[in-house]
Amino acid sequence: MSTHFSRSFTGVVVAAVLVICRSSVAADVRWSTDIEDTLSRASTSNQLVLIEFTADWCVYCKKMEKTTFKDPQVVQRISRDFLAVQVDADRNKALVKDLGIKGLPAILVVSPDLKVIDRISGFQTPEALVPKLDAITAARMNQSR
Repeated sequence: MSTHFSRSFTGVVVAAVLVICRSSVAADVRWSTDIEDTLSRASTSNQLVLIEFTADWCVYCKKMEKTTFKDPQVVQRISRDFLAVQVDADRNKALVKDLGIKGLPAILVVSPDLKVIDRISGFQTPEALVPKLDAITAARMNQSR
C-alpha cells in the first residue's frame, strides 16, 4: 500500500513541477504597439528592440504570429533578450520607407536610438529564427566586453 501511495505522490509532485515550469515561461511574446515608448524603455534598460513589421493582409505575417511567435524557444529568446514591438506597415508607411522595409514579414533589431543592428526578412520558422536571435544576442554580448 505504501508503494502505491509513493507512486501517486511522485506523480502529483511531477505534475505540479511541470505546471510551475510552464507558467514561469512566457506563453506568448509580449508585443507593444507603441514604438516610441518601447524605444524609450529600451534606452533606460539598455536593451535591443525587435520590431516586427506586419499588415492585416500579410498571410505569412499571420502564419508567423500563429506558429513561430508561439514557439516556446522563440518566446523565451525574445522575452529574455529584446523588447518587442509590432508595427502595422500600412499605418506607418513613413517609418517603413525610412527603415528600408521592402516586403513583409520583416523583422528589424534596432538599438534604442533606432540604429539597425540586423534585418530578418521573410517568413521564419522557429528553427530558422532562434539561431538568428542567438547570434544577435551573442554579438551584442561580445561588443559589451
